[in-house]
Amino acid sequence: MFHLVWAVPNAANSLRQHHYPIVAGKSFNFPVPTEDFITTGDVLHDQFESNPDGDPVVKSYLNMTIGAGHIVRPTNRCKGMYLYIAGNLHIEGTLTMTARGPIGPGLYVGIDPYSKSIHFDEEDKFSSIPHFVTISKTGGAGGARYTCKAGTSSSSGATLRGNPGKPGVDGACGGGGSGEALGSFGGTAISGAGTAGTSFSGGSGGGGAAVDACTVYGGNAQIDAGIGGAGAACVRSGSTISRASGGGAGNNGGAGKTANGGSAARGAAGTGGLMILFVKGEITFGDAGVISSLGSLGGSGSSASGGSSGSGAIHIFNKFDLTPDAGKLQVHAVGRAYSKGGMGTLGLHQFDVN
Repeated sequence: MFHLVWAVPNAANSLRQHHYPIVAGKSFNFPVPTEDFITTGDVLHDQFESNPDGDPVVKSYLNMTIGAGHIVRPTNRCKGMYLYIAGNLHIEGTLTMTARGPIGPGLYVGIDPYSKSIHFDEEDKFSSIPHFVTISKTGGAGGARYTCKAGTSSSSGATLRGNPGKPGVDGACGGGGSGEALGSFGGTAISGAGTAGTSFSGGSGGGGAAVDACTVYGGNAQIDAGIGGAGAACVRSGSTISRASGGGAGNNGGAGKTANGGSAARGAAGTGGLMILFVKGEITFGDAGVISSLGSLGGSGSSASGGSSGSGAIHIFNKFDLTPDAGKLQVHAVGRAYSKGGMGTLGLHQFDVN
């Protein structure tokens, strides 16, 4: 069993309640916990009901135990999963917002650790409040389009490249990667761009582009974690060369494209989402236990692949000083070398949760 390494703080008892006026578009408060949550392995029990692209899941429990091989997540992509655990959290399986980021614009998210309340607003009305944790409505930038122009004597083309999404910033999620681009015999391939992450979702990935003596543009991903960009491919008339490009990951994944054969997959569905945890007691992990919020893979192409989507954001509030094994809290970048989605944000906030 893996335990997080704690250092008992000496400052937690000195924290005092402060009251500030809060003007917010929407607020969420945790209900009073009345029971333990123990997973069963039954999807209907272990997944929390949520509306597509709707409000976050907000739950409270006395203690929470996630069994080996069990996955706890919302049923649909939504504006986050927010949990308050009055006792201990033990994870043998997976607690995740992977591929659960919603379509839609970001909002500033203000987290009040004293009242355990969470507030949304279009403007940044929270960072001026001293004890609030504020998540920006905009995360890491998407990977820019990549242009690959080959020389006329090259049959293999210029180097296959793309641009990865940028890591999450200001507490928000990572950007989507661009597609890869490959050209040959004087052709020009321009891959599709990824889009920026938001407070609630990683960005979507751009489509790949591959050519033989022609010019083509991969599709850009749609903003606000929308559909991934479509792949693009073309070959000159009479060519025996095949070109094929995958689509970008997103909500949903973009289509792949073939020209004169080859294989091109649609990008995977999903972007990383937002998770906020308040845990009063200990957090412990079994050997395979993880908390994660990852992006999805861009579609593979026999010539060029689509961009992967950005990973999400995990914010944990606990009275102890958390020093975790990096493999237990996962917001790393997902994807291929030059078309990765951006790494998400991991926020570990020392606070005496009441």
